[in-house]
Amino acid sequence: MHPKFSIVTVCKNSEETIRYTLNSVKSQTYKNIEHIIIDGISNDGTIDIINEYINSDPQIPITFISEKDEGIYDAINKGIKNSNGDFISILNADDIFHSNKSVEKIVEYIKNDKKNDIFFFGLTYFKNDNFKKIIRYYPSKNFKKWMLNFGIIPPHPASIIKKKVYDNFGYYDKNFKISGDFDLFLRLLKKNQLSFISFDFNTIKMKTGGASGKNLFSYYVSLKENYISLKKNKEFASLFFLLLKVPSKILQYFLFNQLKINKDFQIFNNIIKYKSFNKKIKIIINLDKIFEKNFVLSGLNLAFLGYYFNKQVKLYKNLYHWPDGIFSKLLNTKKIEKIPGRKLLKEMILPKNIKKIHVLGVLGQKSKLYLEQKYNIDVLSTDLPYAPANKIINYIPKRFDENTLILITLPTPKQEIIAEFIAENQNNYKIICIGASLAMCSGEEKVVPEILDKFSLEFIWRLRSDTRRRIIRLIQTFLYFTKGILSKKNRGIIIEEI
Repeated sequence: MHPKFSIVTVCKNSEETIRYTLNSVKSQTYKNIEHIIIDGISNDGTIDIINEYINSDPQIPITFISEKDEGIYDAINKGIKNSNGDFISILNADDIFHSNKSVEKIVEYIKNDKKNDIFFFGLTYFKNDNFKKIIRYYPSKNFKKWMLNFGIIPPHPASIIKKKVYDNFGYYDKNFKISGDFDLFLRLLKKNQLSFISFDFNTIKMKTGGASGKNLFSYYVSLKENYISLKKNKEFASLFFLLLKVPSKILQYFLFNQLKINKDFQIFNNIIKYKSFNKKIKIIINLDKIFEKNFVLSGLNLAFLGYYFNKQVKLYKNLYHWPDGIFSKLLNTKKIEKIPGRKLLKEMILPKNIKKIHVLGVLGQKSKLYLEQKYNIDVLSTDLPYAPANKIINYIPKRFDENTLILITLPTPKQEIIAEFIAENQNNYKIICIGASLAMCSGEEKVVPEILDKFSLEFIWRLRSDTRRRIIRLIQTFLYFTKGILSKKNRGIIIEEI
């Protein structure tokens, strides 16, 4: 069986790169190929190079159309409609096949697959015209459909789609300037639930500087179009989620260059799956049970994970977490509801053996009144200075009553460090690291607008005050998190539900 393989190339004023692309097709060892070339009326030497290619008798059928189009996705649609193959590959005018046997190997992988309609392979990035100087890998092996909600798609140039898929489910939306590929995958994989398979095999070499990464404006357009596509297809859309695509690309580059990772490197396996870690992060599902034991309870978010990976806080026996922030959702294979700290406080019911609350950190009058009225018990407080954790410790009371619930209203990692100090020096303790949640519950600090909370954009709301410090902190924690992911000792986390 030798299925026909259609290669669609679109171009406009591509004289600097198109020759490499054409020769890459011409050199393929697989013979049942057709090449459809769609030109947008180039006014440089592109058309001359294409005609030279056609006249060179490359031993494959060539369809060449040069006419005005309505953008790149309109041109791609023309190419697909003029193709007769069983499988369609989109090879842009600055991309090349990884080797002269790339198509032959692709066909070997997919020709007998009756189950799947879409096939994802990997690609490598090269810089300028040096094909041998690979600067980044873009694997597809670890792609999952939920990643689309983060604006993440498999490598489009290394994607092979059956012709019947386009015939049955439609083509690229030509209204998009940059994100037509994202919209297509969203429609096919999420809306229509088509089956796909990913292979750990690189088929394409791509020149750096694609449409979405040319400049800041291009990235803005890409982000905007991804958001529009998600909304159009009735999928959950969050600007914060989409922005997480940036660090994933940075990590790809960093991992490749610093660690010399081979073709098997798996960026999302490192970030999302967390299979190899020898300790567990304990997630509290039922808060009632925890009051029966000694505990420190803290929100699981990017800040905690960042500082944990930087060894500023540690996982110890009685440290538990509630799922606070989107990272708690990313780290879990099971569906766990994101719970902001303010929701935890509002819904928390204290057992009868808790006779008083002691707040460590800032406690405003409204917050004190809120606790007294809600729980009808005495509320004590110790105001702590703005200082490093090792100095704040000197202000901590030497002993707490065993019937006291301790609330710490400091930011991570200070609150966890202080909680750990108390736990090491006291036989009975119940501590919740609550941060700014108490101030929000009491009305001393404005609550995050519902729309921002819905789309997990609370951090934007926080940036309105103390902006410089908060931005530095956000960048810092992300860098710590990244550092931890790259560490051999911290390659994974296992979530244990309590």
